[in-house]
Amino acid sequence: MNEKLISRMSSLVFVFAIFLFYGCNYYKPVTKNLSASPETKVDQIDSLSQKTFILHIENRVFLMRNTYINKEKQKLEATLEEVPMIHQTYLMDDTGKFKYDPKSPNVLHEVHVYANLDEKKRLGDQVVIPVQNINRIELIERDKQRSSGNTVLAVVGITVGTLAVISAIVALTKSSCPFVSVHDGENYALQGETFGGAIYPSLAREDFVPLPAAAIGREIKVQISNELKERQYTDMADLILVEHNSGDQILVSPDGQLYLAKQNIKPISATLNGRSDMLDQVSATDNIPCSFNDLSHASSVNELVLNFDNPGEKKKLVLQVDMRNSMWLDFLMAEFTSNFGSRYVSWVEEQKKRPAQDFIDWQENQNMPLTVAVKTKDGWKLVEKVKTIGPLMNREVAISLEGFDLGSEPIEISLITGFMFWEIDRISLTEVSPVAESAIQVLKPYKARDEKDRDILSPIIEKDGIYLEQLQIGNRAYLTYQVNDFSKEKEYSAFFYTKGYYEPIREFEGPTNKKFLTKFREPGAFPDFSKYKYQEVTQSAYLVAK
Repeated sequence: MNEKLISRMSSLVFVFAIFLFYGCNYYKPVTKNLSASPETKVDQIDSLSQKTFILHIENRVFLMRNTYINKEKQKLEATLEEVPMIHQTYLMDDTGKFKYDPKSPNVLHEVHVYANLDEKKRLGDQVVIPVQNINRIELIERDKQRSSGNTVLAVVGITVGTLAVISAIVALTKSSCPFVSVHDGENYALQGETFGGAIYPSLAREDFVPLPAAAIGREIKVQISNELKERQYTDMADLILVEHNSGDQILVSPDGQLYLAKQNIKPISATLNGRSDMLDQVSATDNIPCSFNDLSHASSVNELVLNFDNPGEKKKLVLQVDMRNSMWLDFLMAEFTSNFGSRYVSWVEEQKKRPAQDFIDWQENQNMPLTVAVKTKDGWKLVEKVKTIGPLMNREVAISLEGFDLGSEPIEISLITGFMFWEIDRISLTEVSPVAESAIQVLKPYKARDEKDRDILSPIIEKDGIYLEQLQIGNRAYLTYQVNDFSKEKEYSAFFYTKGYYEPIREFEGPTNKKFLTKFREPGAFPDFSKYKYQEVTQSAYLVAK
């Protein structure tokens, strides 16, 4: 392995370590809207049974051990114990900053129950709480809008002022796609990347980016920016706004279908390649993902098989997946294209003349999409092949299971991809209902200015093949949307609906490595390359360390 590659990887690992160490991780207490019906309320509590319960009675707080939800009697039963230090992060936070140590994320697994009881309780007592005596439940969740930094640069809510730092880190390997940020009331907060993998005009595609950090008022402001060496072309940029009840979650599928989440069903098992237990990795959003990185597996293609309890017939179900591509995949693409040497630019021009299906077929033969399948009584059936979404941000995606005969047995799902191409942070089987058309607004920007305050509205109003061109690092589009009939009394969720493509700019030198490149005409060559390169890099790092 050459010294240049070792240097690049060493720098990458070092910078990531620094970013992880200094990255900010925040949580937030989310008050659950409890039903007035005891039957429904006990079901709501039961859905949280895998969490750690902490009981608040007047001014006293207890850990609830051996918690049991008695559905028949509609009571919550437990043994009261002292709350250990690992579960006192929220209890001892007098500042309201809600910050936690990523090395000890126990707070993210807590449920705080506030109840009225007539008799005094002490440590060691058994407690029986009628559900009607429960006044409030707080679920502790990771605050995606404020948190930054994880094992692979999981930045959520990073302000534009910080993007220069991100660019310096990511430029080591990142081929990028347009950055999407939304105004959160104070700054522009990074939300993700759009039309990932669409690197030729023929691959221009639509994309739907959730905007959880959006400050929604009479106006909503979104930014599209070019942060790395590439040319970006955006055909249209609409904003989808959904009105819903407080506490509701709206999901979007890769093709833009909107769903109202009703009930989440956690997997009862998750096994990688038939032997490695991944249940903990995919059961909670905690930045500890399943990375499809089984080195001991004979194949460089990895399969995650999940089982879920079947909620019964006539349920509208989706897979709710919190995921991203790996930064490693971007590194591999940079290594692959560098082998074209000085011929890279002319090779790209040749690719532009090829039909989109050629590239789609090649990517599928290299297991780059995330292939989702479901087991039916007639065997395994393909559900969807999810296109790349980029490595900077987790994205929550709904993958519909409508139209498949799921029977009454536990539901079995398969996710297949190449070695370390995707990261799955959390997955659930979610019962959903459609979103009413009357609740959906599709907004066009009424104002669009660039970084020099020039009007750039015309190219992005319609999906017409006329593109907004952002050709240089630092180009920005500031888009403003007007919200019809906005009310402070209502809740909204926003999604950025775009279409476009981008062209990475690369300046390679030297001869073309034809022998190396010819290998990639064969199916499965890229996953093999990924696994080989990973072993090479880790072995070299080990030797350097010695």
